[in-house]
Amino acid sequence: MKLRCPNCNCVCGANAWQTQTHVFDCLDIARKLPREVADVSLEYVGLFRSKADTDRGLSWAKASRIMQELFELVKSGHIQIEQKPARPCDPKTWGTGIKRMIDCPPSVLPLKSHGYLKTIVYALADVQDQKKETAYHQRVKACSGVNHTCETKTEKERYKPSKADFEKVYKLAGSIGKPIK
Repeated sequence: MKLRCPNCNCVCGANAWQTQTHVFDCLDIARKLPREVADVSLEYVGLFRSKADTDRGLSWAKASRIMQELFELVKSGHIQIEQKPARPCDPKTWGTGIKRMIDCPPSVLPLKSHGYLKTIVYALADVQDQKKETAYHQRVKACSGVNHTCETKTEKERYKPSKADFEKVYKLAGSIGKPIK
């Protein structure tokens, strides 16, 4: 079976890749990545290829290491850079950040680390987190002067009658037709 590289159209027999454990490691990691990230991960890894590597390509060992580092970043579920507060970060945000890097790569290539990606993803996650915080504060403000349980309870939970409510209704229903004292 012959395989063709989608980037350089190089044709090579599948058995040529068999002995390369880094190939399997790299592709296995790509398979484990969430779809939003996996779809753009190989293009992202290409940003680490130096000009000297354009003729011979990026080594599978290096590609495998980069993919493993990317997997760990995405798996963590949050992003933190420098001394800034950590922000929750889902795979969709990582995928969006990688797409932005591919569409508009940094002026200095090859990449040496994931720092540029982390900066982009942090900015995206920060905006998302700010939107969530704003929505939360608006709910709290809307509840001011009212029972403050509305910020944590759902609409259904807030209007669910309690046992005390039923007792009041039964008491009132029992007094129908009786003179008020």
